[in-house]
Amino acid sequence: MIIIQPVRYRFCFVIIIVLCVCQIYSAIAEEESLTNSTVVGKDDEIWYDDWDAGIAVARTEKKPVLVDFFSDGCGACKAMHEKTFTSPEIKNRFTKDWVCIKINTFHGYKRGTFDGKILSYNKLAEYFRVQAVPTFLFIDKEGKPVQSVLGYKNSELFGQILDYMKNEVYKKGLSFNKYREGQNK
Repeated sequence: MIIIQPVRYRFCFVIIIVLCVCQIYSAIAEEESLTNSTVVGKDDEIWYDDWDAGIAVARTEKKPVLVDFFSDGCGACKAMHEKTFTSPEIKNRFTKDWVCIKINTFHGYKRGTFDGKILSYNKLAEYFRVQAVPTFLFIDKEGKPVQSVLGYKNSELFGQILDYMKNEVYKKGLSFNKYREGQNK
């Protein structure tokens, strides 16, 4: 006959309680992150920092997605956020036409789902072949990745890129350079 000693029994009970509390706290924190899934900053009414939340909104609103793969120490990323993205014309396009998601490529603890795979943000960047930052990934309304654009762009050029992608001009076989030539006439 096995006799459970009272000290061991209490210890096991305490461990079970601690694990339950941790599980509850984790569920609450995850729910809060989904409801508060925007990046803190000047343009926090536009940018999601939660991949899955942003993708879900895009699916619901039938909008294309712009993903900004960035890192904290990147000078060109900072310039995009402080100059290009704060331009009234760009902010207006973002608000009206796009679901925007910011992905810090160094975050290995945050996760997102794409193509049935759950990937950390740094693995998500690898999945989309992000080799340098900033890289901007455009995903169409059907959820298919279309094109990546690398590097700093001023607001005029980035606005043209947004319009080219939103209007799906690439489907008509017109290159961006030809499109841009027509816009600049």
